[in-house]
Amino acid sequence: MLKNSPNMGDGDITKRGDPRITTVGKLLRQSKLNELPQVLNIFLGDMSFLLDQGH
Repeated sequence: MLKNSPNMGDGDITKRGDPRITTVGKLLRQSKLNELPQVLNIFLGDMSFLLDQGH
């Protein structure tokens, strides 16, 4: 995001077409690569993957 972005637009929440998101950030979000660090943390054992069993 751009510098000082929390003070621009809608604060902390990003919406479709938010002007604060950079071109690279938009590409990462569309390709879901922004989730890659969390997947790596699951494999490293720092995070757990939880499934909702509907109970």
